[in-house]
Amino acid sequence: MKNKTHKVNSTIPFQGYYGSEIDSFIESHIEYEIEHIREEYKANEKQLDIIANGFMSTNVNAFYNTIAEAYAGEFIFLLENEIGFKLNASFESLESPKEYNFSTDRIFIELSENKAIEFVNYILNNHKEELEDLIKKRFTSQSGFISFYPNSLKEWGNPIGWDHNQLGTCFEIFEYISNDIELNEIIYNGIYETLDYESNCILSELMEKKEIAEYNDSIQIKLKFA
Repeated sequence: MKNKTHKVNSTIPFQGYYGSEIDSFIESHIEYEIEHIREEYKANEKQLDIIANGFMSTNVNAFYNTIAEAYAGEFIFLLENEIGFKLNASFESLESPKEYNFSTDRIFIELSENKAIEFVNYILNNHKEELEDLIKKRFTSQSGFISFYPNSLKEWGNPIGWDHNQLGTCFEIFEYISNDIELNEIIYNGIYETLDYESNCILSELMEKKEIAEYNDSIQIKLKFA
């Protein structure tokens, strides 16, 4: 961090997509939509299988990014209510690993340096022991993990020199806030954007077939009472 107008980045608590509750929510939404298509459009098993496999086949990165941006906005809003002052932070990016063996997806936010310092000072005045415990937990080298950061707050020095991982540790104190973030609507609104071409064609045919059937039924009713 360099000056008061300088923008800095930080991570925020995020469970990622792989094997997480968010992943389960997405799977549950897909299952719900498959059952809806079965009942609403009388799709057969072959059609349902193709559509089920068609979800999460295209625009997946954009879908994940939309979820991450919504998550970040809600997390910041809830955190500001918790701490009693504005951070004026915003979603910066979503970073996903090539493989999920050792790491998961990370969300980065952007805020001004003066707001970052204000937040760190708040943590030092109100959650210092929690921060010290988190630093020790997150940055102590052990078998299979070598830390590139000191594992004590004292050794971290002036917060003006902290990077996104160090600032992110302050945000990790409020990890519990993520339990109050509701993503169902975002997932519901975006899930069909991940459907591949073949599945979209089948779904369009089913919808058209239903419309024709309903139109024919309406004609029959009119003729019956004519």
